[in-house]
Amino acid sequence: MPDYIYRYAGLFEKSGWKFRIMNGVLWHEYQKMVQPLGPVKAHYSLTQSQAKELFSFFPDALLARYTDWPQEGVRPPNGEWYAVICDKFLDTSEMSKKKRYQVNHGCKNFVVKRITPAFLAEHGYAVFAAAMTNYGFRPDSFPAREEFAKSALKNEGFEDIVHIWGAFHEDKLAAYSIRYTYGKMESNTAVSKYHPDYLKYHVSHALIHTTDEYYLKECGFEYVNSGFCNILHQTNSMSFRIETFGFRKAPVTLYMRYKPLAGLAMRLAYPFRSVLGLLDSRAKALFALEAIRRSQL
Repeated sequence: MPDYIYRYAGLFEKSGWKFRIMNGVLWHEYQKMVQPLGPVKAHYSLTQSQAKELFSFFPDALLARYTDWPQEGVRPPNGEWYAVICDKFLDTSEMSKKKRYQVNHGCKNFVVKRITPAFLAEHGYAVFAAAMTNYGFRPDSFPAREEFAKSALKNEGFEDIVHIWGAFHEDKLAAYSIRYTYGKMESNTAVSKYHPDYLKYHVSHALIHTTDEYYLKECGFEYVNSGFCNILHQTNSMSFRIETFGFRKAPVTLYMRYKPLAGLAMRLAYPFRSVLGLLDSRAKALFALEAIRRSQL
C-alpha cells in the first residue's frame, strides 16, 4: 500500500472524516457516494460483498462510484467519462502569441509560491468569498470566515501531501489553489479560487502555469489532474486548461454500485429521467451518471 494512503488516513482522522481502507485504497463518502481517494491512473474495483461492507460503514451513502484506467487487452472506455490531465509541461515558446502574452503578463503581475494552512486560514477568506459571490452564490449559502479558517487549518502537519499555493499581487493574496498529491504520480487540483478583481491581470494563467512547471518539470510528476468532467456541462475551467496549457481528456471507465433499494429506485425512475431531472438538480446529475454507466456496458 502506498505511503500516501497512511498520510491521508491521518488527515482524515484529524479532520473527523469517516474513511475505510479496502483493497489498499482509502474510501470515503462524498455527496451520498462512496468513492476512492487516489490518482485517476489506477485500477479501482469492488466486489458485491465489499460494496455491501462499505455501505454498512457509510449508511447514508446511496451508491459507490469508482473508475478504471484503460488496460491493454481490455475494451477501451467510450470517452463519455474522463479526467482532464496534463502529462507534458507546455512552455510559453510552444503557445500561440496571444496565449504566450497572457501567461507572461500574468507571471509578471503575480508571484506564485507555496503558502501554509495558517496563512490561508488568516488571509484566504477574502478571495474565497469574492470568488463565490462572483459565481452567483449568496453569502449565506457558503461557509463563514470561521468555518473557512477551521477547514484550512485541518491541513496543518500534512504539507507533504496537501500543497497550498498562493498568487500574490503586491504582497496581497489574489488567488489560491489546494493540491492533493499521490506520490510522484499525480497532483490533483482539489480547490482553486480567484479573486475576480485580478482576473483581468491573468492571475489564473500565472497560478496554473507556475504550478504545472513545478510538478511536471521540476519535480517530475507523471501528470497533473484538474478533475473529472462536469456531468451537466463543460466548465470554462477545464476548457481553459485544455486550450491554453495542453491538458487533454483522459477517458476512464465509470463503475457504479448501488445499494439494493437505491438501485431499484434508479431502474424504476430512469425511464422518466427527462421529467424528474427538472425537479431536482441532484437527481439530474445522478441520471446523467447512470446514462454514462449504461453507455459503457
